[in-house]
Amino acid sequence: MRKAIQKYIQSKNAKLILSGAYIGTDIKLCGDSLVKEFTEKELHYLFRTNYASKSGLVSHPNGVRKDFDGNYRFETGFNPNIYKVEAPDAIEPVGKNASVFLRYIKNNKSAGVLYNGDYQSVILGFPFETIKTEEGRIDLMSKVLKFFNKEKK
Repeated sequence: MRKAIQKYIQSKNAKLILSGAYIGTDIKLCGDSLVKEFTEKELHYLFRTNYASKSGLVSHPNGVRKDFDGNYRFETGFNPNIYKVEAPDAIEPVGKNASVFLRYIKNNKSAGVLYNGDYQSVILGFPFETIKTEEGRIDLMSKVLKFFNKEKK
């Protein structure tokens, strides 16, 4: 998977969305220094902590408000239609052109990282599909796609 992602992000105009509750935890637990290096140098994020939110509330910080606004809630309790996110990760940006994209509202930990360099990416510390409402999923995805289609600086 690492090689496939690496090949893709080296292609012209690569756009990447990654999400998952254990997107940082898995990197930490595997103990592989090459995977950690890849995550930090190529994907531009690092693991900060797991169990980062009990409420599932996230919002965009001021630094990205010109392109992104809105609050979202992902599922943290029982729901017959969407699985429960028990341990979302806090992840932090690494390197030039990487920034915090979303924060968990209750504790201000980073819930997502945006990278706008030699390629573009959005990486979330919770599964995108667990955003509780269809409207929320559509809103966030449409803003991400607009960002991807915007001329780079």
